[in-house]
Amino acid sequence: MDPSLLTAPRVFQITEHVLPCQHIREYPRATATSQDETLHLAVKQYRPRDNLDPRPGDISIIGAAANGFSKELYEPLWVELHRALEQAGVAIRGIWIADAANQGASFALNKEKIGDDPSWFDHSRDLIHLVNIFREQLPRPIIGLGHSMGATELVQVSLAHPRLFHSVILIEPILFSSFNLDDPSVKAAKFPPAVHAARRKETWPSRAVAAEEFQRSRFYKTWDPRVLDLHIQHGLCETTSETNEVTLATPKAQEVFNYLRPTFVPPPPPPPPPGSGPSESPQFADPSALRDMPHALAQQQSSRRSLFYRPETTITYTNLPHLRPATLFVFAAQSMFVSSASDRARLVDRTGSGVGGSGGAAASRVHTVVVEKTTHLAPMERPGSVARECAGFILSEATRWVRGEETLRGEWRGRTGHERRELTAEFVRLLAVAEEKSKL
Repeated sequence: MDPSLLTAPRVFQITEHVLPCQHIREYPRATATSQDETLHLAVKQYRPRDNLDPRPGDISIIGAAANGFSKELYEPLWVELHRALEQAGVAIRGIWIADAANQGASFALNKEKIGDDPSWFDHSRDLIHLVNIFREQLPRPIIGLGHSMGATELVQVSLAHPRLFHSVILIEPILFSSFNLDDPSVKAAKFPPAVHAARRKETWPSRAVAAEEFQRSRFYKTWDPRVLDLHIQHGLCETTSETNEVTLATPKAQEVFNYLRPTFVPPPPPPPPPGSGPSESPQFADPSALRDMPHALAQQQSSRRSLFYRPETTITYTNLPHLRPATLFVFAAQSMFVSSASDRARLVDRTGSGVGGSGGAAASRVHTVVVEKTTHLAPMERPGSVARECAGFILSEATRWVRGEETLRGEWRGRTGHERRELTAEFVRLLAVAEEKSKL
């Protein structure tokens, strides 16, 4: 059957989980109540109905979503990926994806506790926590697949735990070399989405009215119809049980907080008198509250300091040389973030090339593809095309994983029990050789 006619419930057995988030958030105001408050994560697990009794070596995928988009919008991508991998002879054990603590179904769980200062790295730590909790269902190999903000979060997971993911697929990751929002490329990527989100309509009289508006909107014209249907279903939620009114499942405020972090102290100063225009003199935060900003920028005088920044994109870019898993960059031909061949080459050349890294492109551990006729929202627009590009990479990585396991078994062969934790005669001999060399 054509996968475009299949829905995720027909292809997968879907299980919902709720688990506590990682303890202690990046910023104190991530929670509105106690800083020790427990937030929770809404997770979905997709197990292929044709592989409910998986074998060793079947792959698991950890997904991570873009800012403002519910995790369910990636279900057509999972359906298409399952079909493409099935044709290639690669079996999926399961796919796991969670809404970040301030997004989608997770926000509904945390509504009374969530604050106004999230960090992308909070979700990175939450995903490591998820894998630890469900370790029995997540044997190796595990592949990370993230989109936009989610891709950046998965890079951070891999930097914190280099062996957790055997490989990662980064669809349009948000990575910038500069903290400075006055940098034209950074400004273009960060301000328009934040401004658009802040001005976005947030409530509708009913889901039907919202659906009709979405279907007329130019923004959604390029989306796969399956994804738009899922957005109408999961991207909206009822405001009360007494009316039909619906609102965004991820409030626009929380989406904006993920785009830009303020350098000024909340709450903002009293609004200026009517007609006087916006205030240009906010009370800036003490530099000690901006530890993830370069010292020189944090120390700038108020007249020169940017009102907003977003540290995770640059911190992650800086650390790309240390990325250990094999990496596939999936770029959109009409991307608003990484639009030039030189920008893409710069990311590819940097990734995995440093201490502890994979060896990078020179070692055939970093690859790139460009999906034609797509923008930054490629998984929403052409999930089939994205899935096919991902499947080819996963096939090669699954083969590499098998070879690695065979090598490890060869290294252990002939040694059993206590012999696997004792010094071998060869180890001791070579230790003596090294000692002699050190004397020269």
